[in-house]
Amino acid sequence: MVSRQRRWQIKKAQAGLCPICGQAAVFSVYCLKHYIYQREHTRKKRGNVRVYANCKSRRLERGEK
Repeated sequence: MVSRQRRWQIKKAQAGLCPICGQAAVFSVYCLKHYIYQREHTRKKRGNVRVYANCKSRRLERGEK
């Protein structure tokens, strides 16, 4: 059985929207705001110190294309 919230998330993902907030997904799943949050959360959790300054998400964050 799938919960109501999970059905909503699946529907949003299939429509190309962020499953957390419903905004347009910039990357494969998440909008820019939630992708940045996920990136930093994972980096801190794994203990990574290195920051790749020229990756796609950081360029979008700065407003570059």
